[in-house]
Amino acid sequence: MAEFLNNNIKYLRSLRGISQQGLADKVGIDRSTVSRIENNEIETTIDNAIKIAEALDVSLYELVGKDLTIDYEPPVENNEEKYKQILREKGIMDDNGIIDDEKLNEFNKKFEMIDRFSALIGEFNNRNKED
Repeated sequence: MAEFLNNNIKYLRSLRGISQQGLADKVGIDRSTVSRIENNEIETTIDNAIKIAEALDVSLYELVGKDLTIDYEPPVENNEEKYKQILREKGIMDDNGIIDDEKLNEFNKKFEMIDRFSALIGEFNNRNKED
């Protein structure tokens, strides 16, 4: 069907933490069929390609038309829960979504220090390259 389909399926499954069986269940095909599609042993139908794209939360064009392993940015809404999880793990947000402003400010200060430190390292490395 398309040169990128098999690698894109593997990549997106891995990115989303979906097993071959999980994808097969969502699409309504056998796990072995997913494996054979990913390994480029068989081509899939357009109907199954559409179902796979929907299950992996991408457009059909993205799934078959370009190499997502090189050029793919997950939708922002998929990252929202990850950000919330990080805030909870850092003790900045509680389970009800309430943010502790004091802890958030403390976290931001640490992040700014790391950012400045990284910039200094970059400047140092650039100076050493020039010498």
